[in-house]
Amino acid sequence: MPRLSAGSPHVRRQAFGVGLTLVLAMSLLSAPASKGENRLVLVGVSWNEGNGGTGESITSVTYGTTGMVFFARRDMVDVYSLVNPPTGVKTITVTWSGGNAKGAIGGALSLAGVDQTSPLGAGFTQQGTSTTPNVAVSLTTRNGLVFDTVGIREVASVGSLNPFYPDQIQHWKASAGSVPSLTLTQGAASTRLAVDGSVEMKWTISASKPWATVAAEVKALWLRLHVDAEGLEFTAARFGVNVMDYATIQDAIDDVDVPFGEGLVYLPPGSYSETSRPAFKPPIELPADRSMLLLGAGPTQTQLFAPPSSTMIAS
Repeated sequence: MPRLSAGSPHVRRQAFGVGLTLVLAMSLLSAPASKGENRLVLVGVSWNEGNGGTGESITSVTYGTTGMVFFARRDMVDVYSLVNPPTGVKTITVTWSGGNAKGAIGGALSLAGVDQTSPLGAGFTQQGTSTTPNVAVSLTTRNGLVFDTVGIREVASVGSLNPFYPDQIQHWKASAGSVPSLTLTQGAASTRLAVDGSVEMKWTISASKPWATVAAEVKALWLRLHVDAEGLEFTAARFGVNVMDYATIQDAIDDVDVPFGEGLVYLPPGSYSETSRPAFKPPIELPADRSMLLLGAGPTQTQLFAPPSSTMIAS
């Protein structure tokens, strides 16, 4: 039988923007916030003042007109968060305390199914000079999601930068700045599923360079299904959603953002109708560009009620 355990929040999608030199502020467009409930947006900024810098700092990050909350900083990397962000595409504005030349890269990640009271664990940071930027994150919940942002001080040229682990999913990577001002910077971000204990976030770069990284555990609110090939455990939970995160079953189906062509929507035990929450409003429209598995808890556990003469699935 499938089992339920605390699982990872669902990543909707992400966006990235590249800052310019001589900036007081940088703006980038966010990805559309998830249709799901219990949302969280994370913003990571990798930046470098370079030659002649006087120790500036980020004074504010806004999501549309809403101020974001500072989470953690290490050297050239800052991370901000916002619980229950407004839906739709918003402009994210990062403002610094001065106008020194900078190379700055920023990105935003939108998630659903996140604990709204305690969305993030402690911040874990690290910096060094090597070919393997890394940081270990100690977890407080089972099957969480770990997010990290990394910054590389490139100095003379931009080298390769890649996630170390096969299950470490890169969400953005870009560079900005210039060689003469010593502001050339590369920044990236990723997520990785974690069962329990601790998880390492690690990158590889083509040559030894100064780097810094900030990472955090994102805590899930809902239980999620895990099923393996034998029907016992499903480890690719980032491609699955729980309908309890959504107002309607259709919203859950629409919100599965699957990079590898297939996804899972789980319907926990219960009776679903036009007036339930989440609501079942036939006909259901399945995506034509990817495989989708709708999985219930069994014929006596998960029940769908449709009005007479209704069509269950749209053609």
